[in-house]
Amino acid sequence: MYNPPTFLTPEVLLEVLAEFPWPGPYTLEDDRPDGIEVRLPRCHLYVTEGFESNMDLKFLPETTGLSRSVSVAEALDALRKDPVRTLPPRPKLLDYFSPHASLDKVKNELRDLCTLLFTYFRPSLVGDLDWIEAYRTYNDA
Repeated sequence: MYNPPTFLTPEVLLEVLAEFPWPGPYTLEDDRPDGIEVRLPRCHLYVTEGFESNMDLKFLPETTGLSRSVSVAEALDALRKDPVRTLPPRPKLLDYFSPHASLDKVKNELRDLCTLLFTYFRPSLVGDLDWIEAYRTYNDA
């Protein structure tokens, strides 16, 4: 069975997170091999590295009050379906592609996820979770 190497570490995550304007202090909780939690005072996020270094960033249930974690992609999909919401234009993403696991893939996918987070969910980082209503409406959560 093929087991690709993994590259997500707290040090790698800190390096990428430092590139973004966080609204306050955060801490990391290393929960590997499952992932790494990013804890802000009013928002808890979870970063995971999947097969072939496919990255995911989720809002944890303790932040949202939902029964499960919600990825940034799922939350954004719900916002796009909400006809009363006007979203900012899609940001320029790196859209880095590699068919194999690599450190570059981890860092570049983290950068894209953080870019989406800061474009569409910046208020969530300080506890304003107005997207949850749209998520419940369009995902039967």
